[in-house]
Amino acid sequence: MGRRRDARRPRRRPAAGSDRRDHRPRRGRRHDLAGSNRRGRRTFVTTKRVARPLWGPFVALVGLVVVLDQLSKSWIEAELSGGRVISYLGGALRLVYSQNNGALFGLFRGHVLIFGLMSLAVIALIVTFHARSGRSPYMTLTLGLLLGGAIGNAIDRFRLGYVIDFVDGGLGRARFFTFNLADASISAAILLLFAMAIWPSLVGSRGSDVGAGDAGASRTGPQPGPTAAEPGAGSDDA
Repeated sequence: MGRRRDARRPRRRPAAGSDRRDHRPRRGRRHDLAGSNRRGRRTFVTTKRVARPLWGPFVALVGLVVVLDQLSKSWIEAELSGGRVISYLGGALRLVYSQNNGALFGLFRGHVLIFGLMSLAVIALIVTFHARSGRSPYMTLTLGLLLGGAIGNAIDRFRLGYVIDFVDGGLGRARFFTFNLADASISAAILLLFAMAIWPSLVGSRGSDVGAGDAGASRTGPQPGPTAAEPGAGSDDA
């Protein structure tokens, strides 16, 4: 009987100077999809990640605008609701109690419910836009002023059915506008939006490049150098 051959495939010995552990993944070893684990070479993939917005300063600014607006309206209602008027600059600027059933600066009066629903829609839109605006202090300032003013006037509309205005400007009997701190905050935000439209660099970066590998690593690592020649790979001697 002939010799029974081993059915198992014979193992191949690694070439001199090579390391099998560098070429074969270990069991249970986590491999980074962004690069290769081979010796001497590793590539990294750079991805774009939108930075988180500045929620802390944003909420603080919104709260400050709302608190100042409501406190000023409460004081005006308590002190000037009886018809008292406080004049400055020869009557060009006056503090007077006024009930506004319209929109900004007393425009479009008589549509309380419509403007109340519009205020809620604007508030939701501002919050959504800020969540996607990135880490921009300038945008945080603009949207914070805008949202604070919108909330301040919305509180009046749903609580009183009208908005309390008290800053009155004009010359003599010709009065041009009447507004409150919420209106002033909204107007400042609109001016900032125009400034960003003229100078887009004010907005800043919406995101940052984040590498999948180490922070200090380059996009493509060093290329592998020459390896030692395998036995028998040289020229044949005569």
